[in-house]
Amino acid sequence: MGSSLIREATYLDSPRIWELMQEAHSLSLYKNIPLSPDKNRRTISMIISSPTQFAWVDEVNGEINGVLLGVVNEWVRSRQKVASDDFFYVNEKSRRAGYFLAKRFIKWASARHDVKIIGLSNSSGIGDAERTEKFYSRLGLHRVGGIYLK
Repeated sequence: MGSSLIREATYLDSPRIWELMQEAHSLSLYKNIPLSPDKNRRTISMIISSPTQFAWVDEVNGEINGVLLGVVNEWVRSRQKVASDDFFYVNEKSRRAGYFLAKRFIKWASARHDVKIIGLSNSSGIGDAERTEKFYSRLGLHRVGGIYLK
C-alpha cells in the first residue's frame, strides 16, 4: 500500500470527485433521489475554482479515494460567516485519511478571520453515527442537534 497524499483538488480531479459523489450517494439514505450530474459538476467546479472555498483530496498511488469540499457562506440569519462541509467522503481504501482531510479543513477555516463557526456534518446515513461523533469529538467539534427524516 502506498502512502497517502492530502492535497488541494484541481480541475483534473473533477471526474474522480464526481465518481466518489456517486459512490457515496449509493450508500446514503438519499440513494433513491436521482442525482443531477450537471448540478454536481457545476458545484465541484465552483468550489475548486474559488479561493474562498475548500477542495482537498486524499490520493494513494495516483488514485483519489477521499474528498472534502467545504464552503464558507453567510449564516442564514446574519452577515457572519460559517464554514461547513458540502461533501465529505472517504472510501474503504483510505478511511484513515478522513482524519487528515478534516484536520486540514478545520485549520483552513480557523485561519479565516471572517469565519465564526466551523462545522462538519453527518447527515448521509453512511457508517456508524456514534463512531462519526467520536471522530468529530477528537477533532474538537461537538454535536449540536440532529437531523430527523421521514
